[in-house]
Amino acid sequence: MKRKLTIALTSVLLVVGMIFAFCACSAYGSVKRAYTKAGYEETEFSDTYQKYVTEMFGEDAGDVFKVHVLQKAADEDDGFFEQLGSKLTVAVIAEFNSTEEMNELMKKHVTQEDAENIAEAIQQLDNVSGNCVLLFYSSKKGYEIFKGTK
Repeated sequence: MKRKLTIALTSVLLVVGMIFAFCACSAYGSVKRAYTKAGYEETEFSDTYQKYVTEMFGEDAGDVFKVHVLQKAADEDDGFFEQLGSKLTVAVIAEFNSTEEMNELMKKHVTQEDAENIAEAIQQLDNVSGNCVLLFYSSKKGYEIFKGTK
């Protein structure tokens, strides 16, 4: 009897733990998959963009999010102008550690009155998907891809 109770309790705790783990996952995986499907690749320019975005949100914000830069990949048989266009087609996304940390950081940039309703309002924005924020996009297609991940 003790063994069955222990197994049942362990199973319940495992299921609850998995639910919390899945709920705490970042939305960036689905955002990146959507961009990858559309022919984008993650680039190595993230440190440069991280610096500028950190300046925009404040120095203490650098520990709260990571910047991802996705760039349209050019085909090998593309001409010069197509390859140049691909290099200029980027999307810059800030992935926050959690939606709670994102909300707290955003509250610092609004009035106290607006801060009470910020969590719900932020998620309704077209450039926010879970814990990810589309900071910059150079093409309407890049914006539409992100908007499709909501």
